[in-house]
Amino acid sequence: MIVRHGKGDKSRVVKFSSKLKILILEYIDYRDKDSEYLFPSERQNYMSSNGIQKVFKKWAKQAGLPARYSIHSCRHFYATALLKVSKNLRLVQMQCGHASPQTTTVYAQVLDEEIDEAVEKL
Repeated sequence: MIVRHGKGDKSRVVKFSSKLKILILEYIDYRDKDSEYLFPSERQNYMSSNGIQKVFKKWAKQAGLPARYSIHSCRHFYATALLKVSKNLRLVQMQCGHASPQTTTVYAQVLDEEIDEAVEKL
């Protein structure tokens, strides 16, 4: 998938699993609007980041999630989970589009906290 106008107005290719590809294709078949964008808007070709955030917040609230959850929470979870399974900080950096590896190390620190908790449970 191509992310256009990502953070810092940069474009990049993001890889995803074949399972997610199937779900996305099913969603595209299901929706009633023909658009090159994954999330078209009622008013324009695509949803703005604020529009996506509002829709996310609405559905998160309906699902009973705390108000603190956001699209960025999903991104953070994805990056942490990807680092956990790959053990490859550079891979996570590329998937997230971070210019600096220093930005990506935040996710490694989360794993350090999990290690601390696990050690305490021994």
